[in-house]
Amino acid sequence: WSVEDGIIDMRMGDEGYWGYSAGQTDITDWTITVNVGDTLDILTFARSGSRSTIDHHITIEGLGIDEANPDRDAGTYSITFDTAGTFLVDDILDPGAHGVNTIIVLGDAMMAEPVVYTLDEIKIRDAIFEFRPGDEAQFGYDAGSRVSTGDGPITITINLGDSLVFPDGISSSSGNALDHKFTIDALGLDIDSPMNVDVELGFTIAPTEAGSYLIYCSLHPDAHGAAFTIVVQ
Repeated sequence: WSVEDGIIDMRMGDEGYWGYSAGQTDITDWTITVNVGDTLDILTFARSGSRSTIDHHITIEGLGIDEANPDRDAGTYSITFDTAGTFLVDDILDPGAHGVNTIIVLGDAMMAEPVVYTLDEIKIRDAIFEFRPGDEAQFGYDAGSRVSTGDGPITITINLGDSLVFPDGISSSSGNALDHKFTIDALGLDIDSPMNVDVELGFTIAPTEAGSYLIYCSLHPDAHGAAFTIVVQ
């Protein structure tokens, strides 16, 4: 897959699939149909097109994939499809501007072993939420990064039965001028986050139903930037 301004170009290898010919290039507005349990190996993933004028990402939100391609070359990438559904392949930096590229996964969801994701913390600032994934790259975010809702939406995608553990819990920025709350309505969470106080150390989020869970501050629901969402498949 090569992404550049306006397109995500799929290039076939030595065999043809999905009605495309072996060796065919410049495939845009494409559709891939696979079954639950299939694996797609992409030998050159997210290579940057030579005609690109800006950086791009390859993003599959429903699969928790968001990979940058600032370099001309990129490594291999493997996707195993555990969940049936229709998934759009897009660019989170420029959504809707790269054609319509679709993966259709047929069948029933696989019963995966529950995963416990150990992350760092969630920090609440006066104008943003900040997500810190910790020592490992997870959910498309780099290890050690500080991901802000001031820069765009944050999405964490997990499977039903998985849990998110934050050893450092929820923390308030030392520069905050206001008290806040950590709120997830569908989970009955509305936790106080006073100024300059760390709360809920060892905090765990373990949804028991599939769905989309919005994290926000019930005291200031419109004051923390873009959406911060946990998607449970």
